[in-house]
Amino acid sequence: MAMRMGGEDTLVDLLNELIELDYDALEAYRIAVGRVEDLRDRARVSAFLDDHERHVQDLAALIRELGGEPAAAGDLRQILTKGKVVIGGLFGDRLVLEAMKANEAESTTAYERAAARELPVRARALIDRHLADERRHHDWIVERLDAAEGLLRL
Repeated sequence: MAMRMGGEDTLVDLLNELIELDYDALEAYRIAVGRVEDLRDRARVSAFLDDHERHVQDLAALIRELGGEPAAAGDLRQILTKGKVVIGGLFGDRLVLEAMKANEAESTTAYERAAARELPVRARALIDRHLADERRHHDWIVERLDAAEGLLRL
């Protein structure tokens, strides 16, 4: 049974918003894996793709436990999220990573908002784990872009 959550209608609605965001990220990461040329970066991006797939599975399982129906796809943000990566891919790894950085910033913010809510223990643990993944993704992308910027200055 779903519970009321402040600005959200229910916990299930909140979790479905996050699952939709992860579906959007999946689409962008699938494109990024095919566009990033540096093999080490591609491996890291692929690992992040795996994280987002796990997020969808984890969220869907919790939603079902709560008696809800998990979202089956992303929302209209998917077009924008995917589009940034496609356009970036036309201009090389750096712009793909810039697009991914923007996408991860959005995901991190959404998970931070969810984590700021009063949540049942199981939901809290799940959201905290996913938030840690989102921060790790974003931080790696920022570090990678900073390192590439340093190389450009040499």
